[in-house]
Amino acid sequence: MESNNTLSWLHHRMPAILQSEEDISKWLDFKHVGSDDALQHLRPVECVTWHPVSTLVNNSKNKDTKCNKPIDLKKPSASSTFMDSWLRKSDQTKRSSDFDELCVLKKSKKE
Repeated sequence: MESNNTLSWLHHRMPAILQSEEDISKWLDFKHVGSDDALQHLRPVECVTWHPVSTLVNNSKNKDTKCNKPIDLKKPSASSTFMDSWLRKSDQTKRSSDFDELCVLKKSKKE
């Protein structure tokens, strides 16, 4: 089933959002309930809310409660700050060694 306008930015298929115990029972009872009947229990939901979460959710083995806690996208994580400083340090070291190499090349051309 194609996603509605509320969630199409996230995924092309609509998530199965079931709103009652009866809907859930019929959805799961595939031996007695046909697929057409089960699909009748899916309703587009316009009032879904969401929030950004940590990249902890990228590991399916992670069951930490932090997985569903909202995060502030503006605040850089400790790992991204560390990585950024490491990359800058590496870049400065590379520039310095490139400069030293250039100086050696210029000296050798003069000789």
